[in-house]
Amino acid sequence: VKAGADVVVLDGMQGGTAATQEVFIENVGQPTLACIRPAVQALQELGMHRKVQLIVSGGIRNGADVAKALALGARSTYIGRAFIYGLGAMGQAGVTKALEVIHKELDVTMALCGERSVAALGRHNLIVPQGFEDLTTPL
Repeated sequence: VKAGADVVVLDGMQGGTAATQEVFIENVGQPTLACIRPAVQALQELGMHRKVQLIVSGGIRNGADVAKALALGARSTYIGRAFIYGLGAMGQAGVTKALEVIHKELDVTMALCGERSVAALGRHNLIVPQGFEDLTTPL
């Protein structure tokens, strides 16, 4: 961010490629969704939250994972695993089907959360286990 980056990519252990540019700090081996909150806090401390996009890469397996990442503060996610599985299984039609499935899962997750827009997703949509309540403080 201090080098003028417009985007911060979190590439986690569940499907991480370690393919981000070298200017990024690399914390390989971290669970992706668990890294979002500290990344948002670091951007806030630098005065760059909402000025720099936070994109989650790795570990996004379905539409519910997309919803969780957005609720935690990510601007967007990559969905490479679903894309690759669809491509391998059915070619271009498989990629299209994978995107349709993730979109439907995201729609269902948002409906279950009572939201009509991904922009409305936030911490209020998350269930926090007992003992982790301090993680629900607004960012």
